[in-house]
Order: sequence, then structure tokens, then C-alpha cells
Amino acid sequence: MGRNLFLVAAFAARKQSIQGSTLFIMSDWTTPLHIRLPGQVNPITVRGTGHAAALLAERWPVTHGLAFEHALASFAAVSEGQLLPGEAREAFIEAADAAGVNWSNEDVRKGPDEGTWCGRPSNQEVI
Repeated sequence: MGRNLFLVAAFAARKQSIQGSTLFIMSDWTTPLHIRLPGQVNPITVRGTGHAAALLAERWPVTHGLAFEHALASFAAVSEGQLLPGEAREAFIEAADAAGVNWSNEDVRKGPDEGTWCGRPSNQEVI
């Protein structure tokens, strides 16, 4: 992966940590995405490319591979005005599938077994 792409994600993560507020992270997706990282009971609601980049930089279980790199490149392209946020959202979903991270378009905050979860089981090989 190119160092510049990783720096984009790391920069977004640092901005979030410094500000201590989700308001600083751009909420540019029309539909939030709910993800559940491996070993985590409560889902995380991701509302935009900045938050998604921070998750990839700080908490993502698989930090290599084509889907991971494509998601980072997509986030950089959105920040440069070369890609629509919805396209970066799709790249994030692909990265989730590749890493075995479950995701949902539904509001799943009610409980760990509620809602429709998508994603490839984490026991499959990650390319």
C-alpha cells in the first residue's frame, strides 16, 4: 500500500482523537452503515468517509489487501473531490467483506442479534 493512502487514514483518525467529537468527522453518507468488528458486541455506526478512514487506520482487523487499499484510495479521492462519498461507502463495504467484518444498513442498535447482518464469515481466507 502506498504510504500516502495510509497517511490519509491516519490523519483522519488523529483529527478525531484530537477533537474528541464525532462532529469533526464528515457525515457525508446519505445512509449510515453499522458495523461489528470481530470480538465486539455493540455495533459502530459509521456516517461518513472520515469516520470510516479512522476505523481502518486504528481498529481494522486486516490492514492489507486490495479491498483495504481500495477503500483508503476511495477516501482520499473523496477528500480531493474526485469521487462521490457513496462510492467510497461501497469500497468500505468491500473492505468489511474482505476482513470478515459484519455490516448492516439497518438500525441495529437494539441488540447484537437484531437486524440483518451481511458480510463474509471471518473464518474464510482473506486475500
